[in-house]
Amino acid sequence: MYKKIFKKDQPVSPSSTQQMLTFFSENEIDSGEQALRELEKRERTIREIERKIIDINQLFVDVAELVKDQGSLVNNIELSIEGAKEETAKGVIELEKAKKTQASTLCYLM
Repeated sequence: MYKKIFKKDQPVSPSSTQQMLTFFSENEIDSGEQALRELEKRERTIREIERKIIDINQLFVDVAELVKDQGSLVNNIELSIEGAKEETAKGVIELEKAKKTQASTLCYLM
Protein backbone atom coordinates (compact mmCIF):
# COMPACT_ATOMS: atom_id res chain seq x y z
CA MET A 1 0.00 0.00 0.00
CA TYR A 2 2.75 2.45 0.90
CA LYS A 3 5.46 3.04 -1.66
CA LYS A 4 8.96 4.01 -0.73
CA ILE A 5 9.59 7.58 -1.75
CA PHE A 6 13.19 7.99 -0.68
CA LYS A 7 16.13 5.79 0.28
CA LYS A 8 18.09 5.69 3.51
CA ASP A 9 21.07 8.07 3.65
CA GLN A 10 19.80 9.94 0.64
CA PRO A 11 19.03 13.64 1.06
CA VAL A 12 15.38 14.54 0.67
CA SER A 13 14.81 16.79 -2.28
CA PRO A 14 12.04 19.39 -2.45
CA SER A 15 10.29 17.31 -5.10
CA SER A 16 10.41 14.27 -2.78
CA THR A 17 8.98 16.37 0.03
CA GLN A 18 6.19 17.56 -2.26
CA GLN A 19 5.60 13.97 -3.36
CA MET A 20 5.36 12.86 0.29
CA LEU A 21 2.93 15.66 1.14
CA THR A 22 0.82 14.81 -1.89
CA PHE A 23 0.80 11.12 -0.93
CA PHE A 24 -0.18 11.83 2.68
CA SER A 25 -2.74 14.44 1.63
CA GLU A 26 -4.37 11.99 -0.79
CA ASN A 27 -4.50 9.32 1.92
CA GLU A 28 -6.00 11.79 4.38
CA ILE A 29 -8.55 12.88 1.79
CA ASP A 30 -9.43 9.26 1.01
CA SER A 31 -9.78 8.49 4.73
CA GLY A 32 -11.89 11.59 5.25
CA GLU A 33 -14.14 10.74 2.30
CA GLN A 34 -14.55 7.18 3.55
CA ALA A 35 -15.38 8.45 7.05
CA LEU A 36 -17.89 10.88 5.52
CA ARG A 37 -19.55 8.07 3.53
CA GLU A 38 -19.80 5.95 6.68
CA LEU A 39 -21.31 8.86 8.62
CA GLU A 40 -23.83 9.53 5.84
CA LYS A 41 -24.78 5.84 5.82
CA ARG A 42 -25.23 5.89 9.61
CA GLU A 43 -27.32 9.05 9.34
CA ARG A 44 -29.59 7.40 6.74
CA THR A 45 -29.96 4.37 9.00
CA ILE A 46 -30.77 6.56 12.00
CA ARG A 47 -33.33 8.53 9.94
CA GLU A 48 -34.97 5.26 8.86
CA ILE A 49 -35.11 4.09 12.49
CA GLU A 50 -36.61 7.45 13.44
CA ARG A 51 -39.32 7.08 10.76
CA LYS A 52 -40.12 3.57 12.00
CA ILE A 53 -40.36 4.80 15.61
CA ILE A 54 -42.75 7.57 14.49
CA ASP A 55 -44.85 4.96 12.64
CA ILE A 56 -44.94 2.71 15.72
CA ASN A 57 -45.89 5.68 17.90
CA GLN A 58 -48.79 6.45 15.56
CA LEU A 59 -49.92 2.82 15.76
CA PHE A 60 -49.98 3.03 19.56
CA VAL A 61 -51.97 6.28 19.39
CA ASP A 62 -54.45 4.64 16.99
CA VAL A 63 -54.79 1.54 19.19
CA ALA A 64 -55.32 3.72 22.28
CA GLU A 65 -58.11 5.59 20.46
CA LEU A 66 -59.73 2.31 19.39
CA VAL A 67 -59.57 0.97 22.95
CA LYS A 68 -61.15 4.19 24.23
CA ASP A 69 -63.94 3.99 21.63
CA GLN A 70 -64.57 0.32 22.31
CA GLY A 71 -64.67 1.02 26.05
CA SER A 72 -67.41 3.56 25.43
CA LEU A 73 -69.31 1.07 23.27
CA VAL A 74 -69.02 -1.62 25.96
CA ASN A 75 -70.32 0.85 28.55
CA ASN A 76 -73.28 1.72 26.29
CA ILE A 77 -74.03 -1.96 25.74
CA GLU A 78 -73.85 -2.59 29.48
CA LEU A 79 -76.27 0.27 30.17
CA SER A 80 -78.62 -1.01 27.47
CA ILE A 81 -78.55 -4.50 28.97
CA GLU A 82 -79.30 -3.12 32.44
CA GLY A 83 -82.18 -1.08 30.98
CA ALA A 84 -83.52 -4.12 29.12
CA LYS A 85 -83.30 -6.17 32.32
CA GLU A 86 -85.32 -3.56 34.24
CA GLU A 87 -87.90 -3.27 31.47
CA THR A 88 -88.19 -7.06 31.26
CA ALA A 89 -88.77 -7.25 35.01
CA LYS A 90 -91.48 -4.58 34.69
CA GLY A 91 -92.98 -6.52 31.78
CA VAL A 92 -93.10 -9.70 33.88
CA ILE A 93 -94.94 -7.82 36.64
CA GLU A 94 -97.39 -6.40 34.10
CA LEU A 95 -97.96 -9.86 32.62
CA GLU A 96 -98.67 -11.27 36.08
CA LYS A 97 -101.16 -8.44 36.72
CA ALA A 98 -102.77 -9.08 33.34
CA LYS A 99 -102.99 -12.79 34.09
CA LYS A 100 -104.73 -12.09 37.43
CA THR A 101 -107.03 -9.58 35.78
CA GLN A 102 -107.87 -12.04 33.04
CA ALA A 103 -108.55 -14.78 35.59
CA SER A 104 -110.78 -12.42 37.58
CA THR A 105 -112.64 -11.38 34.47
CA LEU A 106 -113.24 -14.99 33.48
CA CYS A 107 -114.59 -15.75 36.96
CA TYR A 108 -117.10 -12.87 36.67
CA LEU A 109 -118.23 -14.06 33.28
CA MET A 110 -118.98 -17.56 34.45
